[in-house]
Amino acid sequence: MNKYQKLVQQKFLNDEDVVISRLEQVYKKSTQDITKKISVLDASIAQLQQAYADVGADGIGDLAAAALGSKAHYSPAEAKTALKSMIQSKVYQKKYQEALQKEIGTVLDKMQTQQFD
Repeated sequence: MNKYQKLVQQKFLNDEDVVISRLEQVYKKSTQDITKKISVLDASIAQLQQAYADVGADGIGDLAAAALGSKAHYSPAEAKTALKSMIQSKVYQKKYQEALQKEIGTVLDKMQTQQFD
């Protein structure tokens, strides 16, 4: 290998180190963002569960009305159905975020423990 080939190879290795470092930063930031999103979803689920409990046999309460956006358009049965659907949607979103977080964590672990050739 001549001098120029060595220089090119060294430049390639330096660039690769920069790219890997940047990827690690992006994955760490993504993990933080996902953690925040999961926290927001947890709060939203708790709020919707309180709203669901606020629906009585004879009407819907203020919490349920606020969650649904309007008190007049829903019977108690419809309100419960709508709130249950909203809760389930948030639960699915949370599970997706948790799976994504786990996947990113696995990639980060591999990046930190393996050498890239």
